[in-house]
Amino acid sequence: MYKIEVRDQIYIVIVATILAIVMATRIDDVSNENINSWFFAKLFLSNPEFIVLPRSPLYQLYLTPFTMLPHPTSIIVERSISTFICFIPIALLLCKIFTFKIGIITAIFAAPDLVLVEPTAQAFAFSLSCLAFFLRLKFSHDRFKSYNLFYSLLILVWSLRSNFIILLVLFAMWDLFRVAKNKQWKLFFEFLNFKVQWPILLCILFCGLTVINQSSHRWNNYQGIEQDWLPATGQLASVISINAATHFQEDMPRLDGEQYDIYFVHKKIFGNSSTIFEMLYSNPKAIFKHISRNFRAYLTTTVS
Repeated sequence: MYKIEVRDQIYIVIVATILAIVMATRIDDVSNENINSWFFAKLFLSNPEFIVLPRSPLYQLYLTPFTMLPHPTSIIVERSISTFICFIPIALLLCKIFTFKIGIITAIFAAPDLVLVEPTAQAFAFSLSCLAFFLRLKFSHDRFKSYNLFYSLLILVWSLRSNFIILLVLFAMWDLFRVAKNKQWKLFFEFLNFKVQWPILLCILFCGLTVINQSSHRWNNYQGIEQDWLPATGQLASVISINAATHFQEDMPRLDGEQYDIYFVHKKIFGNSSTIFEMLYSNPKAIFKHISRNFRAYLTTTVS
């Protein structure tokens, strides 16, 4: 592993600053993926309640100070600062794994794809996960400090983007496997001492607070819309129902790109099903088609 010197850290900060300035010049208005987070961040000033966990309460808190700035200054300043913050952990991890030159060049070329993704909470989740891995490598000589920082950050990563829970689960299983293999149960129980691992406890308490203190606003759901008219109930079922309508539209060129009402598409594909289990029973092929498309998109994004 490459040892990152103070000089290297200064260069990374300089590059991050330049990227933040450059990327601020190519910013559009708030996208559909981010507009819900901005709305609830603004709402938080007058009503301090949180957005649902899958839409990232932590990102909502981060955006709140920016909402006090006038438009479009708020968007430009937020994007500049977010680019700066997100780039540094990615560059640090790549430099740590390879060398400074290879790491910084790779980070610069990858920045547009990694830092400017939508929703922006995804970029923060990826960046924080890079920071978690960097600190795990940096403090590998001190297991308690390494694991403490690593799992605290992964919990925050999960609160930013719930699909990143796979990292938390996989590495927890891997570390438990190593403990069992090496019969280090004493070390494991010492790790569970919350007097030592208080940062992990604080992160868990924060996530719990966001769940308990959720906004009652009618748009506070995964889709960020009123759900009374949706034909499916529950986050997973409604997401698949909406995406099935999108896929149906893409597969039917004769629609000429016109919007096809989700209610009638759901009726056509899933009949009167309203829950995920009813939908799976009614048309398992459509469910697995949706999963397959998402998995292929995930692989393509990962490889690129």
